[in-house]
Amino acid sequence: MKRLEGKTVALVGQRKVEEISKIVENLGGTPLVRPAQGTIFLDDTHLEADIKELVKGNYDWFIFTTGVGTEILYKTADKLGLADEFLSSLQAAHIAARGYKTVNMLKKLGITPTVRDDDGSTAGLVRALHSFSFEGKHVALQLHGDPAPKLIDFLSNQKAQFKEILPYQHIPPKAEVMEQLINELISGKIDAVNFTSAPQARFLFSFAREHGQGDRIRELFKSSVVAVSVGKVTAAALKEEGVDRIVIPDQERMGSAIVALEHYYQQRD
Repeated sequence: MKRLEGKTVALVGQRKVEEISKIVENLGGTPLVRPAQGTIFLDDTHLEADIKELVKGNYDWFIFTTGVGTEILYKTADKLGLADEFLSSLQAAHIAARGYKTVNMLKKLGITPTVRDDDGSTAGLVRALHSFSFEGKHVALQLHGDPAPKLIDFLSNQKAQFKEILPYQHIPPKAEVMEQLINELISGKIDAVNFTSAPQARFLFSFAREHGQGDRIRELFKSSVVAVSVGKVTAAALKEEGVDRIVIPDQERMGSAIVALEHYYQQRD
């Protein structure tokens, strides 16, 4: 018997939905696509100005927090005809990276990070950065559509001069989709929810609270609904919302998260 047979899994991410849906179906489950994260919004004009500043060679450190953000910056530089200058600036500076996707993207660009996290989290990256002095250093900090207070506090306390760069941002999901998801959770139609980013957790619980269902949704995750997280950063956001039972794969991969959910049900049986 396939361990997801009879289980309905809500997919609240936007990326690779067809691929993840197929994995759920292959394991016997029913995927339910309910995006809890808005479309990524890009401000090309703002990014172009940032790139022109970054390629001047005035930065001692570049801190990259997502693979997507790193790729967007490179593509913007390439569009401006500044790809070589951008890479030269990176090669002349120290590089810090959070997450395997960021490291992989930098590898494609021929860049090896000086520093990287030990667990895929911002906190892990900050721990690694503590080995270096940033006083008076010029730092380019690529954010990822979500606040990074730990990094900003660290750089501020270190008396670094840093520039925040936001290649994309997350916007709230459609209200009608969130309302449908909340109703399906409450009615017992959903057995598990697959989260692929921290904003998805925050948007879901924020919407639930605004509509007087915050406590009820939190209780469902303690009893009948299983939360699945692609990795530690997303899991941390869920824990902040009061969700303690979280299925996390050993490898931070979207497909691995669904397989981890299957193993969870197998062990429970």
